[in-house]
Amino acid sequence: MGITFIVFSKDRALQLDGLLQSILHHVFGSYSIKVIYSTSSDSHRNAYNEVADRIKHSNRIEWTEEKDFRTNLIEALDAVETESVCFLVDDIVFIRPVHLDTISQQFKDAGILSLRLGRNITFCYTKQKTMQKPGLSPAHDTNDLLQFSWEDGNYDWAYPLSVDGHIFPVSEIRIAAKRLDYHAPNSFERALQILTPLYQKRPGFCFESPRILNIPFNRVQNENNNICGEVTPEELLNIWNDGGRLDYRALENIATTSVHTLTTLPLKKA
Repeated sequence: MGITFIVFSKDRALQLDGLLQSILHHVFGSYSIKVIYSTSSDSHRNAYNEVADRIKHSNRIEWTEEKDFRTNLIEALDAVETESVCFLVDDIVFIRPVHLDTISQQFKDAGILSLRLGRNITFCYTKQKTMQKPGLSPAHDTNDLLQFSWEDGNYDWAYPLSVDGHIFPVSEIRIAAKRLDYHAPNSFERALQILTPLYQKRPGFCFESPRILNIPFNRVQNENNNICGEVTPEELLNIWNDGGRLDYRALENIATTSVHTLTTLPLKKA
């Protein structure tokens, strides 16, 4: 039972700190966290060391500095002891509570449970288009989850194989990770899409309101030219070094119509 969160991070100590702090605050039940991170300079590496030092309950978190992404990911998946895995990227923040032990294993085994979708998600930020939302109905034997068909929506509602907060059976993802070709988180997600015809047939599940929010302040990879804000990693590093921290509590219950929302950067002093 339980879930392992595997977090991908690069040159984003401030954002990663906000994500980890929000997990520890909002997520209840059986879980562990594995962070695979990379840095482009000693300054960024030092900031990551500071994140690790200030995190409470650090026994829940295992840190791996990336040497070869594919090898590191396979090793992380081989070491997962839970039945489910959930990938996260470092510009995500948990915005509402998640009680993992109340989610029946049948939902995690039978379909794809999304932490980022919800009834009010109607706009696709990455495509800048309104989405066709599938019909949502209460999932059987639960008051918390809604069920839908991935084949009845488009864009985010037709994208089961996301590495932004979707929960998968670890046994399946472990096999896929070993057979697919990829070099970084974006190409890993892209490689997973070959399995879309299989996963689209499975039911989708989500909460009434999203549990996480992706805040695209910046871009730190060159595999995809994603829409994002203009705050550079160096600017955020300077904020971190000056004692600024992401105030994840300021984002609790934020109303949003998209899984990606570029908000004002909420900061507080360490």
